[in-house]
Amino acid sequence: MTVNTLRAVNWNFALLFGILISLATVFSHTGLDRWVAERVAGAMGNLSASRVAFVVALALLCFAVSFVVRWQAAAPLVTIALSPVASATGIHPYIVGLIAVIACNGFFLPYQSTTYLALDAGTGRSLFTHAQTLPTAIAFAFWTVVAVALSVPAWRMMGLM
Repeated sequence: MTVNTLRAVNWNFALLFGILISLATVFSHTGLDRWVAERVAGAMGNLSASRVAFVVALALLCFAVSFVVRWQAAAPLVTIALSPVASATGIHPYIVGLIAVIACNGFFLPYQSTTYLALDAGTGRSLFTHAQTLPTAIAFAFWTVVAVALSVPAWRMMGLM
């Protein structure tokens, strides 16, 4: 390891990732995870009774969160916040994490996706326009919702629900 190697590290991202990873421990020690789970489960009412409705609502929530927070932070935050809720309703936290990683990757607006921004900047904005990518973003969202809904029987057979 050299000085240049240390300079090349994205320390902001490393710090953010470390904080997000430690949030699960902080939440469990303080009881915040149980408190949030009780409040969200109560507010969701019958939604948790239907597995399909739960995973579709989770995907839609992830799309909404991605408008405010980039996917690198949104997926862990959603997973940490909603894993206790899912566990309380008999859904494995892995399902929450999987849906969060997929659904927080929307690119309805250019700033939402770092991959989109890298492609746009890397091609000098000459390869595509946002108007050209918007139908793809909408299709991605639609097929994400369809995929998570259709995955429920497989997840049940795997014992994750």
